[in-house]
Amino acid sequence: MRKPCKRSWPNKDERKRRLSPRLLVALILVSTQLMGADGIPDFVQYQVKRVFKGAPAPVELGSHPNARRFRTMLREGAERGPNFAGQYTIITWGCGTACQEISIVDASTGAVHFPPNLRLNAYHMVTDGSDPFRFRIDSRLLVVTGSPNDTNETGIFYYTWDGRKLKRIGAVRKTWPR
Repeated sequence: MRKPCKRSWPNKDERKRRLSPRLLVALILVSTQLMGADGIPDFVQYQVKRVFKGAPAPVELGSHPNARRFRTMLREGAERGPNFAGQYTIITWGCGTACQEISIVDASTGAVHFPPNLRLNAYHMVTDGSDPFRFRIDSRLLVVTGSPNDTNETGIFYYTWDGRKLKRIGAVRKTWPR
């Protein structure tokens, strides 16, 4: 006589803690699409569909509380037209030795953004000649080399722009030889 199979099924709490195989595969696929083959974000992965053509709108100094304070830098930078994420202009200016502040201006509306999670970048520790900010007109990816907001974190930091804010999507910690 055969004994009945006593298979132990996970209880409700155990099922909640486990990732289903389908979910796990989906997470892996999404993460590999967001990162390059080496795990580092690439400009091509964050391409924009359209690039702004035409004359940039005048800077709206009332669109951000800090805009009036930096009006000359903003106006001069915005006049050059978009250089980032299709319709935006990244404008940087010095804030001390090996330090740059950043703003993002919408070329279609003139709205000014000062991303709170990236007010400035200190890059005095970068000794290999890397640019403190790297970006392209056809991509939403911003690469920052140095120490965002002058913290103790140093390396290469990756952000994406959604039209209103920057989101940090990755980082490679690094120290440079002196």
